[in-house]
Amino acid sequence: MYSRKDRGDKYFEWFSLPGSLVLTTLLSITAIALTICFRTKDRKIAASAIVCCSMDDIMLAGYFGMDELIGSGAFYVGDGIFSGGHLIYIAAYMVQISVNDYTYKNKGFWGGIVFTTTVFVVITVYMVANGTFPGITMYGICILYACIIGADLSTIWSFSYSACSKKSVAELGVLVFFISDLIIGIGKLCGINYFDVSIW
Repeated sequence: MYSRKDRGDKYFEWFSLPGSLVLTTLLSITAIALTICFRTKDRKIAASAIVCCSMDDIMLAGYFGMDELIGSGAFYVGDGIFSGGHLIYIAAYMVQISVNDYTYKNKGFWGGIVFTTTVFVVITVYMVANGTFPGITMYGICILYACIIGADLSTIWSFSYSACSKKSVAELGVLVFFISDLIIGIGKLCGINYFDVSIW
């Protein structure tokens, strides 16, 4: 539906490499550099999370022949790695919540739960109403993944709420993360590809 010129990653097509590959590599390098400069436990954990997510980007995009190496299971392996990245992010923020003696189940946490549940219910109704329901097995996987990204969102919103406006960037960042995963999901499961141009 969209040409390469419509996608934002075209600006990162350096050294004849795909823009999305360069961008995900830059993000990983930045995370590692910040960890080296500011050696805190939570940053070390978060850096490993973004490396996992970069590996998923490589897997799903089929760079270096990964799609051919793994075959039809590349999507599931990639999602598994990405889920691992989300779980590591949760661990990083749980460290911050513990160190600062913050309350976990606060308004930010419950806001994340309500938001995730609402989005998932809306998508489920759409799939059933439009005949794109993926089957019980795939739907079960969707529920599991929704729980993971929802827990990620809720944990970071919990931390942001306790830390007040000082950490609003983290709150916005995880929302963007959630939305990007949502766009990929509704494209794969619901056939809604209008927003694919937003994913680099």
